Amino acid sequence: MRMWFKLVVFVFVLTCFNSCVSIRYIPVDVIYPAQATLPAGVNNIVVASMVKGVNILSGDDYYNRNFDSLLCYYVTKYTGEALNESPRYNASYSNIELAENVSQNTVEEQLDNNNADALIVPVQITLNDSMQIWQYFDGMGYYTRADFLILVQSTWNFYFADLEKVYRKVFSDTLIFSEVSDYNVFKTLLNDREGGEWLSHKIADAHHRTIARYISPQWVSEKRMYYSGGYTELKHADNYIAMGEWNKAAQIWETYSASKSKRLASVCAYNMAVVNESDNNIDSALVWINKSYSIINAMQTLNYKQQLEERKKQIEQLDKQFGK
Repeated sequence: MRMWFKLVVFVFVLTCFNSCVSIRYIPVDVIYPAQATLPAGVNNIVVASMVKGVNILSGDDYYNRNFDSLLCYYVTKYTGEALNESPRYNASYSNIELAENVSQNTVEEQLDNNNADALIVPVQITLNDSMQIWQYFDGMGYYTRADFLILVQSTWNFYFADLEKVYRKVFSDTLIFSEVSDYNVFKTLLNDREGGEWLSHKIADAHHRTIARYISPQWVSEKRMYYSGGYTELKHADNYIAMGEWNKAAQIWETYSASKSKRLASVCAYNMAVVNESDNNIDSALVWINKSYSIINAMQTLNYKQQLEERKKQIEQLDKQFGK
């Protein structure tokens, strides 16, 4: 009986503890480093839109030429646009046609013509299709679902000014097409003008992001959790947030991060970490999240602490990629 009483009291206290505050989210723009670090001095990139004789394959079967051209055009065009919108490089795409193996003189000529430091050229784009069958139980019965998958692989050559060595990289994505029910529908799309346009656009729109993330740092919009409501002090901060006055809300959080109430102090310090991250001040954000965690060892606080520590490492990598 005593054990059950303790359990009921524990659940009651835990419920009251969690009901003191509510959770809200704010958008935070985060810059992630590229997966690769290009040679120092590379600032302008030209992306070739087509390689002479580029192969687009599905197993051993060639697609029609219209689809070949469309897919290669969209992949390179979107890649060039994504790199140009990145915070690191200026980029453009070009309709130049090159053989798979080009001389250094030709590379330098193209770099000079486009005022670029690097030339990126697709060598081959390969598509393979398959059906993935899913069986699941919803509590009432067993059901089967089929997804049409396309594995897209593109091989690219990287040429750099003053470097004779050619770097080659293969990019892969597995894409799910719920709109395609089977291979016959897929084949029909390939041979239809509008269908080929739609399919090549869908593939390129997904695949170019993988390529761009490898080459250049990218801005990503994410959400961060913060605590609101419950305490009168937090409600005052909510009122300022509703008016867009985050600085005044931050003043309240900073003040009550020294509260005698451990819960209030911890959540206010947590919120201060979010404010500093949104200002891209990761060092200060780490100071505040460590303070929050030292007051109450909450799992959510630990997760955010580890996330900020990872961002700190990424910033060090970004500094190298920006030549700092």
